[in-house]
Amino acid sequence: MNLKLDHIVHFIDRHPAEAIDKLNQEGLKGYMGGRHPLWGTYNSVIYFNSSYIEFLAVEEAEIAASSDNPLIQQLIKGVKRGERIGQLCFRTEHIGKLQEQMASNGIKTVIHKGRRTRKDGKLIKWKMLFAEGGGRLPYPFFIEWEQKDEERFNDLRNTGILLPSQESHAVKTIKILTENKSETAESWAKLLGGTSPVKQKTAGESLIVQAGGCRIDFSEPYSEETENIFSEFGETIWQVTYSPSLKENRIHIYGGIYQ
Repeated sequence: MNLKLDHIVHFIDRHPAEAIDKLNQEGLKGYMGGRHPLWGTYNSVIYFNSSYIEFLAVEEAEIAASSDNPLIQQLIKGVKRGERIGQLCFRTEHIGKLQEQMASNGIKTVIHKGRRTRKDGKLIKWKMLFAEGGGRLPYPFFIEWEQKDEERFNDLRNTGILLPSQESHAVKTIKILTENKSETAESWAKLLGGTSPVKQKTAGESLIVQAGGCRIDFSEPYSEETENIFSEFGETIWQVTYSPSLKENRIHIYGGIYQ
């Protein structure tokens, strides 16, 4: 599949600029991304290495409520339980072939087109593919940007959005809490074309799947902290770690943890 982690979607219930202020307090630099008029949403972003975090919020409630984009419906439903890390997106250069491959495996999918205009007037276009299934923890989705990776990242560097001080940090591990770690890990590994789940000799005996250039850590609640998170959000992405670490201490922001 040749997938790469593209971005982490953090669902928030506030103006995305507030996330930028929060990041600034941690010594990190984020930017307003833009508006999605057809979906009634807007976002802010922070870039690291070859992926980024998107802080996504509803701007126009009526438009968002009528959108048939699965991500927007997940956002609306998700923030009702509280702000948190809500989704993962993996990048592909051949979204049509990916859709065909999933269809051959019996997975139903739908493609949505997206666009937004950046502050400098540049029009950004992309396609997103959503796979049905996943239960209470929706499957990650997939994206194909109109720009090729080299062109897109050079553009981000030239505009100062991708800073040298942040480009050195890459996502190492994404931690997910689930009711049935074996079932979830197996289904995600199949969807992402990742490695077979491997049990770790750690607290919670999590299952690790390597996919998209990072480790995805599936576990059931195993500590007071994870029990509390599971009680509040149910099955969810709860922590993202980087290499090298963003900071010595964990960054707690709007129901998610980054380090």
